[in-house]
Amino acid sequence: MTPLEFRFAVGIALSAYSIGAASQPAVRIEYATPTSITRREPVVLQTRVKNETGRSIEADFGNGFVSHFEFELIGPGGSRQVARPESGLEGDRSATGGGMEPIGVVSVAPGRTAGFSLVLNRWLDFSVVGDYRLNVRFVGSIRGSQSGSLAPADVAPLLIHVSPPDDAALARACESWAEKASDPDAGTRILASEALAAVKDPVVIPFLVRTALSSNNMFAEREIEALVQLGGPDARKALEEIAKSPNAMVAASARSALARIRLPGF
Repeated sequence: MTPLEFRFAVGIALSAYSIGAASQPAVRIEYATPTSITRREPVVLQTRVKNETGRSIEADFGNGFVSHFEFELIGPGGSRQVARPESGLEGDRSATGGGMEPIGVVSVAPGRTAGFSLVLNRWLDFSVVGDYRLNVRFVGSIRGSQSGSLAPADVAPLLIHVSPPDDAALARACESWAEKASDPDAGTRILASEALAAVKDPVVIPFLVRTALSSNNMFAEREIEALVQLGGPDARKALEEIAKSPNAMVAASARSALARIRLPGF
């Protein structure tokens, strides 16, 4: 499975917001994740807002499109993680099929769908092989022109199976994300950058270098910080290469990072 192959027909979680009688059209929030990945691959939550009503609506997902989410992850052996993010990563995100305000409000016209994606590894740990159950709770509000605030309904959990590490599968996933890091859409580039930065394995190093040196990448903060966190001589060589970037800001950030990176024995 490539990173963006999400199957909405299988394992989908629906959240309906009633406007008037139950038989009337609704606003729906749909969530999806990959149903199976190998350990160390990034886990991405895709969110879609479907407006089946006859008027425009606004869904408030909070700061960075994440602070109005609550996540509960039940892992192998019954381990439990709970996260309520305070904010997303830097950068603007783009909605698909609808307008998106910079503060995290998704505006959706009648009969349209808007969406965005989040890399969950920033808040949740998927490092143990086995089966996971992800519960997503939206604690924001949906506003319609005549409906006021609408309360969310319960949603079904999303099931994710994490298989043992597979370097070849991880490299293929990194290659796919690196290609998307050059996408014309800014939101897609940001998501790809976040996904690569979430990979805690040296396999990702050449892909971090590639995206950091991309002409579409103005700052490369995520890639550079990911290399610092990985540490070791290969990551240091990668930073030295990025420090030669013709982009003065990227080069300066890489030089600064070289002073912070840890090497074995230090």
